[in-house]
Amino acid sequence: MSTTSLKNENSPSLSVARYRFHFSADSPFESRGFQGSAWRGALGHALRKTVCVTRERVCEQCILYESCIYPYIFETPPPKNSELMRLYHTVPHPYVLQLPFPGIESQTSKGMVTLGLVLIGKAQQQLPYLIHALQRAGLKGIGPKRTLLKLEKVEQSSYPGESGWQTIFRPEQKLQDQGEANPRSPTLNGKIEITLLTPFRTKRQGHLLTPEYFTFSSFFSPLLRRVAMLQNFHGERVVVESNETVDFYQLTEQSREVDVSNKDIHWKEWTRYSSRQGTKMQMGGVVGTFEILAEQIAPLQEWLWIGQWTHNGKAATMGLGRYLMKEISQ
Repeated sequence: MSTTSLKNENSPSLSVARYRFHFSADSPFESRGFQGSAWRGALGHALRKTVCVTRERVCEQCILYESCIYPYIFETPPPKNSELMRLYHTVPHPYVLQLPFPGIESQTSKGMVTLGLVLIGKAQQQLPYLIHALQRAGLKGIGPKRTLLKLEKVEQSSYPGESGWQTIFRPEQKLQDQGEANPRSPTLNGKIEITLLTPFRTKRQGHLLTPEYFTFSSFFSPLLRRVAMLQNFHGERVVVESNETVDFYQLTEQSREVDVSNKDIHWKEWTRYSSRQGTKMQMGGVVGTFEILAEQIAPLQEWLWIGQWTHNGKAATMGLGRYLMKEISQ
Protein backbone atom coordinates (compact mmCIF):
# COMPACT_ATOMS: atom_id res chain seq x y z
CA MET A 1 0.00 0.00 0.00
CA SER A 2 1.50 3.30 -1.03
CA THR A 3 1.67 6.15 1.51
CA THR A 4 1.05 8.82 -1.12
CA SER A 5 -2.22 10.54 -0.32
CA LEU A 6 -4.87 11.67 -2.72
CA LYS A 7 -6.35 15.18 -2.73
CA ASN A 8 -8.68 16.93 -5.11
CA GLU A 9 -11.12 19.80 -4.92
CA ASN A 10 -13.93 17.41 -3.97
CA SER A 11 -12.04 15.85 -1.06
CA PRO A 12 -13.36 16.25 2.49
CA SER A 13 -11.49 18.37 5.02
CA LEU A 14 -12.49 17.20 8.45
CA SER A 15 -10.44 16.61 11.58
CA VAL A 16 -11.21 13.60 13.75
CA ALA A 17 -9.74 11.98 16.85
CA ARG A 18 -10.27 8.41 18.00
CA TYR A 19 -10.11 7.34 21.64
CA ARG A 20 -10.49 4.11 23.57
CA PHE A 21 -11.62 4.04 27.22
CA HIS A 22 -10.65 1.05 29.36
CA PHE A 23 -12.68 0.30 32.50
CA SER A 24 -12.26 -2.34 35.17
CA ALA A 25 -15.52 -3.98 36.25
CA ASP A 26 -16.44 -4.83 39.83
CA SER A 27 -18.44 -7.83 38.57
CA PRO A 28 -19.04 -9.63 35.26
CA PHE A 29 -20.38 -7.12 32.72
CA GLU A 30 -23.58 -8.48 31.25
CA SER A 31 -24.24 -7.37 27.68
CA ARG A 32 -27.70 -7.99 26.24
CA GLY A 33 -27.03 -7.30 22.58
CA PHE A 34 -25.45 -4.14 21.31
CA GLN A 35 -24.78 -1.60 24.06
CA GLY A 36 -24.56 1.60 21.99
CA SER A 37 -27.86 2.96 23.27
CA ALA A 38 -26.99 2.27 26.92
CA TRP A 39 -23.60 3.96 26.65
CA ARG A 40 -25.04 6.94 24.80
CA GLY A 41 -27.67 7.43 27.49
CA ALA A 42 -25.17 7.06 30.33
CA LEU A 43 -22.68 9.45 28.74
CA GLY A 44 -25.33 12.04 27.91
CA HIS A 45 -26.81 11.96 31.40
CA ALA A 46 -23.39 12.24 33.06
CA LEU A 47 -22.25 15.05 30.76
CA ARG A 48 -25.38 17.07 31.44
CA LYS A 49 -24.89 16.62 35.19
CA THR A 50 -21.25 17.67 34.79
CA VAL A 51 -21.67 20.88 32.79
CA CYS A 52 -25.19 22.19 33.50
CA VAL A 53 -25.15 25.22 35.79
CA THR A 54 -28.74 26.47 35.42
CA ARG A 55 -30.55 23.16 36.04
CA GLU A 56 -33.21 23.99 33.49
CA ARG A 57 -35.38 20.97 32.70
CA VAL A 58 -35.38 21.73 28.96
CA CYS A 59 -32.06 22.76 27.40
CA GLU A 60 -33.67 24.75 24.60
CA GLN A 61 -35.15 27.18 27.12
CA CYS A 62 -31.81 27.80 28.81
CA ILE A 63 -29.94 31.09 28.35
CA LEU A 64 -26.75 29.06 27.77
CA TYR A 65 -28.28 26.82 25.10
CA GLU A 66 -26.08 28.10 22.28
CA SER A 67 -22.83 27.99 24.26
CA CYS A 68 -23.19 24.93 26.49
CA ILE A 69 -21.23 21.77 25.76
CA TYR A 70 -24.09 19.34 26.39
CA PRO A 71 -26.55 20.57 23.72
CA TYR A 72 -23.69 20.98 21.25
CA ILE A 73 -22.68 17.34 21.64
CA PHE A 74 -26.03 15.62 22.21
CA GLU A 75 -28.72 17.88 20.74
CA THR A 76 -26.65 19.79 18.15
CA PRO A 77 -29.08 22.43 16.88
CA PRO A 78 -28.21 24.07 13.55
CA PRO A 79 -26.46 27.45 13.85
CA LYS A 80 -28.57 30.57 13.81
CA ASN A 81 -29.65 31.69 10.34
CA SER A 82 -28.46 28.41 8.82
CA GLU A 83 -29.95 27.62 5.43
CA LEU A 84 -28.40 24.15 5.44
CA MET A 85 -30.77 21.63 7.09
CA ARG A 86 -32.96 24.56 8.17
CA LEU A 87 -36.03 22.31 8.33
CA TYR A 88 -34.33 19.98 10.81
CA HIS A 89 -34.35 20.39 14.59
CA THR A 90 -30.84 18.94 14.86
CA VAL A 91 -27.81 18.46 12.63
CA PRO A 92 -25.38 15.48 12.74
CA HIS A 93 -23.82 15.10 16.18
CA PRO A 94 -20.00 15.50 16.42
CA TYR A 95 -19.27 12.15 18.06
CA VAL A 96 -19.45 8.43 17.37
CA LEU A 97 -19.39 5.55 19.83
CA GLN A 98 -17.43 2.48 18.76
CA LEU A 99 -18.41 -0.67 20.62
CA PRO A 100 -17.74 -4.34 20.04
CA PHE A 101 -20.67 -5.95 18.26
CA PRO A 102 -21.76 -9.42 19.43
CA GLY A 103 -20.13 -12.07 17.26
CA ILE A 104 -17.34 -9.78 15.99
CA GLU A 105 -15.27 -8.75 19.00
CA SER A 106 -15.11 -9.53 22.67
CA GLN A 107 -16.59 -6.81 24.84
CA THR A 108 -14.73 -7.83 27.99
CA SER A 109 -11.28 -9.23 28.63
CA LYS A 110 -10.13 -10.30 32.11
CA GLY A 111 -12.60 -8.04 33.87
CA MET A 112 -12.05 -5.10 31.51
CA VAL A 113 -14.69 -3.25 29.50
CA THR A 114 -13.74 -1.12 26.49
CA LEU A 115 -15.54 1.79 24.88
CA GLY A 116 -14.42 3.58 21.71
CA LEU A 117 -15.20 7.24 21.09
CA VAL A 118 -14.61 9.38 17.99
CA LEU A 119 -14.76 13.16 18.33
CA ILE A 120 -15.28 15.19 15.18
CA GLY A 121 -14.07 18.70 14.41
CA LYS A 122 -14.55 21.24 17.20
CA ALA A 123 -15.91 18.59 19.57
CA GLN A 124 -12.33 17.47 20.20
CA GLN A 125 -11.87 20.55 22.37
CA GLN A 126 -14.31 19.02 24.85
CA LEU A 127 -12.34 15.82 25.50
CA PRO A 128 -11.58 16.59 29.19
CA TYR A 129 -15.29 17.05 29.92
CA LEU A 130 -16.15 13.79 28.17
CA ILE A 131 -13.45 11.89 30.08
CA HIS A 132 -14.82 13.23 33.36
CA ALA A 133 -18.39 12.39 32.30
CA LEU A 134 -17.46 8.81 31.38
CA GLN A 135 -15.67 8.39 34.71
CA ARG A 136 -18.86 9.55 36.39
CA ALA A 137 -21.08 7.32 34.24
CA GLY A 138 -18.96 4.24 34.97
CA LEU A 139 -19.10 4.78 38.73
CA LYS A 140 -22.88 5.05 38.55
CA GLY A 141 -23.16 1.75 36.68
CA ILE A 142 -23.63 0.62 33.06
CA GLY A 143 -25.78 -2.10 31.52
CA PRO A 144 -28.85 -4.02 32.66
CA LYS A 145 -27.26 -4.89 36.01
CA ARG A 146 -25.71 -1.44 36.53
CA THR A 147 -22.21 -2.88 36.65
CA LEU A 148 -19.82 -0.45 38.34
CA LEU A 149 -16.91 0.47 36.07
CA LYS A 150 -13.72 2.27 37.09
CA LEU A 151 -11.84 4.13 34.35
CA GLU A 152 -8.27 2.86 34.18
CA LYS A 153 -6.89 4.62 31.12
CA VAL A 154 -7.70 6.40 27.86
CA GLU A 155 -5.85 5.69 24.61
CA GLN A 156 -5.72 7.53 21.29
CA SER A 157 -4.95 6.30 17.77
CA SER A 158 -4.64 7.93 14.35
CA TYR A 159 -5.62 4.73 12.55
CA PRO A 160 -9.08 3.36 11.71
CA GLY A 161 -8.23 -0.19 12.77
CA GLU A 162 -6.82 -1.69 15.98
CA SER A 163 -3.25 -0.40 15.74
CA GLY A 164 -1.33 2.67 16.87
CA TRP A 165 -2.88 3.07 20.32
CA GLN A 166 -1.03 5.26 22.82
CA THR A 167 -2.04 5.96 26.41
CA ILE A 168 -2.93 9.64 26.89
CA PHE A 169 -4.63 9.61 30.29
CA ARG A 170 -4.73 7.74 33.58
CA PRO A 171 -6.69 8.98 36.59
CA GLU A 172 -3.47 9.74 38.47
CA GLN A 173 -1.82 11.53 35.53
CA LYS A 174 -2.40 14.63 33.40
CA LEU A 175 -4.10 14.39 30.02
CA GLN A 176 -1.64 14.21 27.10
CA ASP A 177 -3.92 14.59 24.10
CA GLN A 178 -2.12 13.94 20.82
CA GLY A 179 -4.28 16.49 19.04
CA GLU A 180 -6.56 16.17 16.05
CA ALA A 181 -5.83 14.56 12.71
CA ASN A 182 -7.19 15.15 9.23
CA PRO A 183 -6.96 11.61 7.84
CA ARG A 184 -5.70 11.29 4.29
CA SER A 185 -6.06 8.03 2.46
CA PRO A 186 -2.99 6.20 1.21
CA THR A 187 -3.02 5.44 -2.50
CA LEU A 188 -4.79 2.11 -2.82
CA ASN A 189 -4.26 -0.27 -5.74
CA GLY A 190 -5.94 -3.36 -7.11
CA LYS A 191 -8.92 -4.66 -5.18
CA ILE A 192 -10.27 -3.09 -2.02
CA GLU A 193 -12.31 -5.04 0.49
CA ILE A 194 -14.84 -3.18 2.64
CA THR A 195 -16.11 -4.94 5.74
CA LEU A 196 -19.34 -3.72 7.33
CA LEU A 197 -18.67 -4.47 10.99
CA THR A 198 -21.91 -3.17 12.47
CA PRO A 199 -25.29 -2.88 10.76
CA PHE A 200 -25.43 -0.28 8.00
CA ARG A 201 -28.94 1.09 8.05
CA THR A 202 -30.33 3.37 5.37
CA LYS A 203 -33.43 3.75 3.24
CA ARG A 204 -33.90 3.19 -0.49
CA GLN A 205 -37.07 4.55 -2.07
CA GLY A 206 -38.69 4.89 1.34
CA HIS A 207 -37.82 1.38 2.52
CA LEU A 208 -34.90 -0.01 4.52
CA LEU A 209 -32.07 -1.16 2.27
CA THR A 210 -31.86 -4.96 2.20
CA PRO A 211 -28.99 -7.16 0.97
CA GLU A 212 -30.51 -7.88 -2.46
CA TYR A 213 -30.67 -4.16 -3.29
CA PHE A 214 -27.24 -3.26 -1.93
CA THR A 215 -25.03 -1.37 -4.39
CA PHE A 216 -21.94 0.74 -3.99
CA SER A 217 -23.95 3.88 -4.69
CA SER A 218 -26.51 2.97 -2.00
CA PHE A 219 -23.59 2.80 0.43
CA PHE A 220 -21.69 5.86 -0.76
CA SER A 221 -24.54 8.38 -1.12
CA PRO A 222 -25.50 8.55 2.59
CA LEU A 223 -21.80 8.60 3.51
CA LEU A 224 -21.17 11.57 1.21
CA ARG A 225 -23.99 13.55 2.78
CA ARG A 226 -23.02 12.61 6.33
CA VAL A 227 -19.36 13.56 6.01
CA ALA A 228 -20.20 16.77 4.13
CA MET A 229 -22.66 17.86 6.82
CA LEU A 230 -20.19 17.02 9.60
CA GLN A 231 -17.61 19.10 7.76
CA ASN A 232 -20.07 21.97 7.31
CA PHE A 233 -21.27 22.16 10.92
CA HIS A 234 -18.22 21.02 12.89
CA GLY A 235 -15.25 21.97 10.72
CA GLU A 236 -13.00 24.97 11.12
CA ARG A 237 -15.44 27.19 9.23
CA VAL A 238 -19.14 26.59 9.83
CA VAL A 239 -21.12 26.74 6.57
CA VAL A 240 -24.65 28.09 7.03
CA GLU A 241 -25.74 29.04 3.52
CA SER A 242 -24.67 26.53 0.88
CA ASN A 243 -22.00 23.91 0.44
CA GLU A 244 -19.94 25.20 -2.47
CA THR A 245 -16.97 22.92 -1.81
CA VAL A 246 -18.65 19.61 -2.65
CA ASP A 247 -20.08 18.64 -6.03
CA PHE A 248 -22.71 16.19 -4.82
CA TYR A 249 -24.04 15.47 -8.29
CA GLN A 250 -20.65 14.62 -9.76
CA LEU A 251 -19.59 12.41 -6.88
CA THR A 252 -22.94 10.60 -6.78
CA GLU A 253 -22.81 9.94 -10.52
CA GLN A 254 -19.27 8.59 -10.17
CA SER A 255 -20.39 6.27 -7.39
CA ARG A 256 -22.97 4.72 -9.73
CA GLU A 257 -20.15 3.59 -12.02
CA VAL A 258 -18.42 1.55 -9.31
CA ASP A 259 -18.91 -2.20 -9.62
CA VAL A 260 -19.26 -4.45 -6.57
CA SER A 261 -17.82 -7.97 -6.65
CA ASN A 262 -17.65 -10.89 -4.21
CA LYS A 263 -20.56 -9.45 -2.30
CA ASP A 264 -21.28 -11.32 0.91
CA ILE A 265 -23.93 -9.13 2.50
CA HIS A 266 -26.63 -10.27 4.88
CA TRP A 267 -29.12 -8.77 7.31
CA LYS A 268 -28.21 -8.46 10.99
CA GLU A 269 -31.04 -7.68 13.39
CA TRP A 270 -30.51 -5.67 16.53
CA THR A 271 -33.16 -4.94 19.13
CA ARG A 272 -32.71 -2.17 21.63
CA TYR A 273 -34.94 -0.85 24.37
CA SER A 274 -35.80 2.84 24.21
CA SER A 275 -36.37 4.20 27.72
CA ARG A 276 -37.66 7.43 26.20
CA GLN A 277 -40.38 5.65 24.20
CA GLY A 278 -40.82 2.79 26.66
CA THR A 279 -40.64 0.10 23.98
CA LYS A 280 -38.31 -2.19 22.08
CA MET A 281 -37.05 -0.96 18.73
CA GLN A 282 -35.74 -2.95 15.77
CA MET A 283 -32.49 -1.41 14.52
CA GLY A 284 -31.13 -4.00 12.11
CA GLY A 285 -29.16 -3.40 8.93
CA VAL A 286 -26.77 -5.01 6.47
CA VAL A 287 -23.37 -6.40 7.44
CA GLY A 288 -20.72 -8.39 5.58
CA THR A 289 -18.08 -7.74 2.95
CA PHE A 290 -17.80 -6.58 -0.65
CA GLU A 291 -14.98 -5.74 -3.04
CA ILE A 292 -14.38 -2.81 -5.38
CA LEU A 293 -11.57 -1.76 -7.71
CA ALA A 294 -9.30 1.01 -6.46
CA GLU A 295 -9.14 2.66 -9.87
CA GLN A 296 -12.92 3.07 -9.92
CA ILE A 297 -13.10 4.77 -6.53
CA ALA A 298 -10.11 7.13 -6.93
CA PRO A 299 -12.25 10.32 -6.94
CA LEU A 300 -14.26 9.00 -3.97
CA GLN A 301 -11.49 7.44 -1.96
CA GLU A 302 -10.99 10.23 0.58
CA TRP A 303 -14.69 10.16 1.51
CA LEU A 304 -14.59 6.40 1.99
CA TRP A 305 -11.41 6.60 4.05
CA ILE A 306 -12.65 9.17 6.58
CA GLY A 307 -15.97 7.31 6.82
CA GLN A 308 -14.12 4.66 8.83
CA TRP A 309 -14.09 7.23 11.65
CA THR A 310 -17.49 8.84 11.11
CA HIS A 311 -19.45 5.62 10.38
CA ASN A 312 -22.27 5.60 7.85
CA GLY A 313 -26.06 5.55 7.80
CA LYS A 314 -28.65 5.81 10.55
CA ALA A 315 -27.77 5.57 14.27
CA ALA A 316 -24.09 6.12 13.48
CA THR A 317 -23.51 7.89 16.79
CA MET A 318 -24.51 4.70 18.64
CA GLY A 319 -21.98 2.66 16.68
CA LEU A 320 -23.96 1.45 13.67
CA GLY A 321 -22.52 1.73 10.17
CA ARG A 322 -18.93 1.03 11.21
CA TYR A 323 -16.72 -0.32 8.44
CA LEU A 324 -13.08 -0.88 7.52
CA MET A 325 -11.24 -0.75 4.20
CA LYS A 326 -8.20 -2.79 3.21
CA GLU A 327 -6.24 -3.46 0.06
CA ILE A 328 -6.35 -7.17 -0.78
CA SER A 329 -4.52 -7.33 -4.13
CA GLN A 330 -2.43 -5.24 -6.52
